[in-house]
Amino acid sequence: MVLIKLYKYNPTQSFTMNGYALYIGAGTDTLPFIHCNWINNYICIDSQPYSEYGTLQSGTLDAHGNDTYSRPEFLDDLDAAYEKIGFRMKKSESNPRNMRWYSNFQTNIFYYVNTAIPNHHYTFKHAFKDINALVVSGHDPDSILLDYTSKRLDFIGIEGTCYDTEENPHNPNSILSRLHRGDIQCHFSKYYFIHKDGTKKMFRLWDDFMFYYEELNHYHPIQV
Repeated sequence: MVLIKLYKYNPTQSFTMNGYALYIGAGTDTLPFIHCNWINNYICIDSQPYSEYGTLQSGTLDAHGNDTYSRPEFLDDLDAAYEKIGFRMKKSESNPRNMRWYSNFQTNIFYYVNTAIPNHHYTFKHAFKDINALVVSGHDPDSILLDYTSKRLDFIGIEGTCYDTEENPHNPNSILSRLHRGDIQCHFSKYYFIHKDGTKKMFRLWDDFMFYYEELNHYHPIQV
């Protein structure tokens, strides 16, 4: 079998975008905020500190009385990670109880904690309608968010994430599962691959994104 390289990269591609990028399962990752400087607003969602596994809890308590699936240090770790790259939490009386607003005066991050997708998708139907980009890094989110938007989104992938076909066999409705089946390409306009050093590649087709990813990981491994 001959593998034909189809991916295209335009080194003069300009990165301009208004609106919001959505990052589900954001954890304490900061790479998108550092390297995707054409995005000014992010909506981040994570089920921590309540649980590292969505709405699941183990039912077993640790020595401090916390469920072993919970991450009680998460909020402190999050604040520290964002402060390290110049983001400070802003106080507002109108903020929802589970939302933390971070800003560096150029970029805003609206971070919803103790929140799981797809379980709580209905509370974000208006926010999902306004997004322009989806960050898929470290977690393969459920694709239910696409039910709320008619826009064609920018897909943003980050080096170090597994984008292989077997990434999420337990959720056939996940973004990656459906992309590999060819179900949802109509929902995306471009696919970005962001390297940890800040190098950016842009592709018009999911297949081109995957050819590039596979070449990096199977033919020219990167030491991390």
